[in-house]
Amino acid sequence: MSLNASKTKVMLFGNNTNSSRLDVKIKRSQIKQVTQIKYLGVMIDPYLSFDLQVDYAAGKAKRAAARVSRLYDGRNGVKIQIGIKLYKILVRPHLEYAVPVWGAVKDKEIEKLQQIQIQCLEQTVGTKCHSSSAAVEVTAGVLPVKLRIRELCCREFLCLMLLDECHILRCLWNSSCREALRFTPLEFIKTMSKQLEHALDVCMLQPRCTINVPNTDSPVNMFSLDLLGHRNVSNRNSVELKKYCDAIQNFISQQQGQSVLVYTDGSVFNGPAGCGACAAVLNPLSAEDGIQCTSKAVGMKVSSVTCEIEGIILGMVVVLQYFRLCSSRKFVEYLYILCDSSVAIDLAVQRYHHSFGYELFHSIRSMEKELLEISVEIHLMWIPAHIGIELHNKADRLARLEARNIHLEISPAPAFITFDNALNLSKDIAMKSWQQKWQREVTGQLTRQFIPQVGTKILFPDCRQIGISYCRMLLNDTMLNDDSYRTGTSDTPVCECASKRETVEHFLVRCPRYKQFRSDLISTVQEIGTSSKSKSHLYLSPNLLIAPCWDANLSKNEDKAIKDALFHYLASVQRNL
Repeated sequence: MSLNASKTKVMLFGNNTNSSRLDVKIKRSQIKQVTQIKYLGVMIDPYLSFDLQVDYAAGKAKRAAARVSRLYDGRNGVKIQIGIKLYKILVRPHLEYAVPVWGAVKDKEIEKLQQIQIQCLEQTVGTKCHSSSAAVEVTAGVLPVKLRIRELCCREFLCLMLLDECHILRCLWNSSCREALRFTPLEFIKTMSKQLEHALDVCMLQPRCTINVPNTDSPVNMFSLDLLGHRNVSNRNSVELKKYCDAIQNFISQQQGQSVLVYTDGSVFNGPAGCGACAAVLNPLSAEDGIQCTSKAVGMKVSSVTCEIEGIILGMVVVLQYFRLCSSRKFVEYLYILCDSSVAIDLAVQRYHHSFGYELFHSIRSMEKELLEISVEIHLMWIPAHIGIELHNKADRLARLEARNIHLEISPAPAFITFDNALNLSKDIAMKSWQQKWQREVTGQLTRQFIPQVGTKILFPDCRQIGISYCRMLLNDTMLNDDSYRTGTSDTPVCECASKRETVEHFLVRCPRYKQFRSDLISTVQEIGTSSKSKSHLYLSPNLLIAPCWDANLSKNEDKAIKDALFHYLASVQRNL
């Protein structure tokens, strides 16, 4: 390999290297000695402190943020939710590029990156300078920089664990070290991923694999049946929900004795990737055969979708055994597998996805062929969970019991975890750490009352001007007199109606100046209160109007209707908060 002397530099690493000079030549060409160089996008210095890399990343992020800021003009510009996405896509990648390599910098350097993130988010959501930084991140749904670095290090840890033991990176991993708080990159990744490594325990990590689309020439024996025409009843009122339940019960009654019905379910104990099990309950053609119930341990670190797919496979196995022992039957039998997971049904029918192993889809294909050979046609049907179907509830209880037994080490289970489940586990660890940090924060107390759980999805209005007012109410830092008096920008906290302090509650619920605009807001809340599942009276309060999903009895659609009424009220009063 020939080297280009004009593009080659030499650097001496270690302490007290400033006075040391190296005389290196390539074909009589003197090689320049440098004290900093950019290598593969990372700034390297002789001490490997990576302070220069922090400044370099911060500078690139600021320039990217400046380009994004052109889309804002005060209260005008792109929607808040689009601004948050633009930050994640265009700005944050500069802050976290190759961060597992240089993330072991001093806390003051990390704080530089944190401040850039806060400044970008404050500009995006239109906050004032007095707002809590932690509350801004929770409102925008953006992970703090420190926790984001740890999550990225956990991802690199998982990639390293998939390498062969003889790989050079695994050899360096085994010999990595640190001196006091100075880490080598691999040792830093190892330290940051200790909690994930402990959570994985003895589970073996399975690599990602994409399953090819099945051959279209092969006969199809599995179909998806949508009895309701959709797969979502969580946002429906009580009248619609009863209508859907009656339709499902009527279908079950019609098929009773005519077709085999199998109810399947999956359950995961303790976390998004935990001890998982599945169960299947078979309702036979004849009542004399009796209900058949069976459960299966899926794994120690599996997702709920994996358990649901395994439940579908278990249901087909039970049906195959049933028909092989059946003395009399029709020329073509119809099997209806009733499952409450629409994702599992779609994956079972399509039979390819990078998140699941080949064995899972191979089992589905094998069972489909075997049932086709004995003239059994398979229909996967989605049903809502917990709507009073006795046999489906029984399958749910069996799956939960088996998952709990795995956790208590009563039932054995395979010790494996897929790459995507491990990623979800890493994300869950980061979210739990963020939740603990949010609960310990001394600032943003009112925001914590509105948004107690980090990661809560906030419904922002389409109008940026209204969105800024809404965000300022969430952050308890508006232009109302009470907040302005607290920050020193108003002479009095009293409202212009001269009755009380102009707080958010007074502005939304009590101020007589906006009574005519408040009528639609009140009527919407009252109408939703009478039509909701609980039939409870809703009290018009700032918590109900501002907080996302404040009342657990309300559906997502009902909460959205309240937020739309609030946004309409803010637009009607023409008040910039």
